[in-house]
Amino acid sequence: KNQAILSSIADGVIVFDMDGRATVANPAIKQLLNRHPDQITGLDIEAVMGRDVDPIAQQTIVNFVKTRQQGSAGDKFEWGQKTLSVSLAAVRDGAEQPTGTVVVFRDYTREAEVDRMKSAFVSMVSHELRTPLNAILGYGDMLKEEVFGPLSKPQNSTMDRVIANAKHMLGLVNNLLDQAQIEAGRLTLDKAPFCVQDLVGELESVMGVLARQKHLTLECMVTPDVPEQIVSDARRLSQILVNLVGNAIKFTQDGTVTVCVKRPSSAQWSLVVSDTGAGIPPEAQAYIFEPFRQVDDSITRDQSGSGLGLSIVKQLVNLLGGDITLESAVGKGSTFTIVLPLITPKE
Repeated sequence: KNQAILSSIADGVIVFDMDGRATVANPAIKQLLNRHPDQITGLDIEAVMGRDVDPIAQQTIVNFVKTRQQGSAGDKFEWGQKTLSVSLAAVRDGAEQPTGTVVVFRDYTREAEVDRMKSAFVSMVSHELRTPLNAILGYGDMLKEEVFGPLSKPQNSTMDRVIANAKHMLGLVNNLLDQAQIEAGRLTLDKAPFCVQDLVGELESVMGVLARQKHLTLECMVTPDVPEQIVSDARRLSQILVNLVGNAIKFTQDGTVTVCVKRPSSAQWSLVVSDTGAGIPPEAQAYIFEPFRQVDDSITRDQSGSGLGLSIVKQLVNLLGGDITLESAVGKGSTFTIVLPLITPKE
């Protein structure tokens, strides 16, 4: 009966005993790993992978299988010419004692190729859109500077709207491009020493204008225990802060947006962005960092956006070796806390 069930499963299945040796493999495994089930029986997971999996992925899979904890290895792996996912569950006897591990391999090759094509397409389109948008902004600035002659008050007002909307569109395009690069693993960091006060000062200069337009107060501060210079990617940190502060201003109708740079421990530094805005419902906090997801309520529906900002923030923070957390209550505002490893130029 068990053999009939295994034979009917489309995914590849291998059962390992307590010593880590394969005891059973179903027929579908041949299509995935290009090995007959009889060739797999008696092998451990390292031998099953052989040279078909790169060393880093091998170590991840080995560690995952040896823990015997139910779940998924998380990422998808290049396995020879295929892309596979790996998940497992413990095998137990009638007394609920573990007798081994069942590992399930699923073929994601077609989906992975579609993802690659999608990322390449988004990247290409984003690059093609950025050129004309930058040209619009350039000519708009020239008109505002009255390079071609003076503008009337209505013309000035119209140019302000043109420039604002072009900048908004460029921000959406940049977010799409960043998301495509992150998904493709092509987004690189440029870590170098930078002045923390300069980072905060530039943020205040850029975002202060938006805050004042809504009659909000933007407060920026750096605690004395934060080193003057830190090694990280200043451009990506600025992008993170602009996203968080921009959201805070967008969803705050009255009060204050605060940015504070702290040093929670000797080995870490943090960026804390808080506001007195609408707040985020508990159910939305579970998915707020997912791509293309937005809080579905009357407040956010009135605000345009791609739903990529917070997703990109989280992924950039992770690339920088840090973590981001959210504390929020409806009607009481939100606080985003980013904790990063502290590296100074002397180190």
